[in-house]
Amino acid sequence: MACSYNFQEDDLVEPLAYHEIQRDLKVNKQKVRETLKTSTAWLHKYQETEISESQVQLTEKQSDCILCDSCYSSCPVLEVNPNFIGPFALTRAYRYTADPREGDIQAVIDNIQSNGIWDCTLCGNCTEVCPQGIDPKMDITMLRGTASQFGYTDPNFQAMDFGFSGGF
Repeated sequence: MACSYNFQEDDLVEPLAYHEIQRDLKVNKQKVRETLKTSTAWLHKYQETEISESQVQLTEKQSDCILCDSCYSSCPVLEVNPNFIGPFALTRAYRYTADPREGDIQAVIDNIQSNGIWDCTLCGNCTEVCPQGIDPKMDITMLRGTASQFGYTDPNFQAMDFGFSGGF
């Protein structure tokens, strides 16, 4: 934060939210790093393929993530669901599902269903605070589209009762 913001005298600096405080501003990031394992955001089944410049540009920004946890700390979902894997893990997942060298996109999509893409409110806090200019909100939206191609739908929407009894 200090590299992109000039602090004013009255600014309040606090530890990152949703992290165990170790001392002063130092927080334990281990739990958050575990979400990367949960999301399985890496190449699962590498397939040799040529990548165009436009394909590289599609995911280049996501690779700029410095794991600062600003997006995670700003996410309101963690207030109600501490098991939510968070925006940066989902941005990493998007980076690999959009990579044409990934031969098993469904493996990543399967692992971000529970406490993942459908739990996000798409409020945009994560995008607003990212010092790298990454747009996790858009990445999550894209992941939802990919998930729907594999037959997944929002379980929260499915569970809603709109007062219809199933007929006309």
